Amino acid sequence: LTFTNTFNEATGETYPSRFVCTFDADGVGTVATTNLTIAAGTKLSVDLSAYAGKKASFPLISAASVNGAFADGDIELIRNELTRDAVVVQDGKCVRVRIPCGVLILVR
Repeated sequence: LTFTNTFNEATGETYPSRFVCTFDADGVGTVATTNLTIAAGTKLSVDLSAYAGKKASFPLISAASVNGAFADGDIELIRNELTRDAVVVQDGKCVRVRIPCGVLILVR
């Protein structure tokens, strides 16, 4: 699977690839591939606004080999109250959304 940019020779404009994931109330499935290449400028858009479940981690893309990564500025997360602290985690074999959950108790 390769995300690359498209160059329009007539206008001289470059159009980045965009990978869009839309969650339903239960979450989203995983795209599995052997090799994943993410070109610089590729966009990731994740719509979590409909998610209402309890699961804390969702693999979006799973690959045996990953070249490149989505830059922080190229990641868009559309959140709801439940997913307001969600983050995208990239670990070299997987691109996932992590939704922090639980209780933090500070004792002094």
